[in-house]
Amino acid sequence: MKIKTTGMVLNEMQLAQVAGGLGITTVLGCLYTAGKTGMAVYKETKALVTSPEYAKMTDKQKNKAIGRIFADNVAFGGMLGAGAGVIYAQTKWRFAGVGNEIREGVEKLLKE
Repeated sequence: MKIKTTGMVLNEMQLAQVAGGLGITTVLGCLYTAGKTGMAVYKETKALVTSPEYAKMTDKQKNKAIGRIFADNVAFGGMLGAGAGVIYAQTKWRFAGVGNEIREGVEKLLKE
């Protein structure tokens, strides 16, 4: 998969390296902060994770649903950093969804 962003084309390995900078701890920390500040990303994600429809989704569908919420909330993406990492994260979240580790972390954080 190649994504052209701001004049550069990153291959899958380079994209994975960029995403590595956006670790699970960073994402969950930002989601926790978003919850403390009442941001929409927290409210939308919590509503999704606790909905009956969410329980019926496959893991891939769950990843994509959470990814869309993250991508739609630019302020949340901005909390993760700047530059190619955010461009990549928002693109990946929107079209491929989040990874299993992030989804599982989000579920655990929001169900407690």
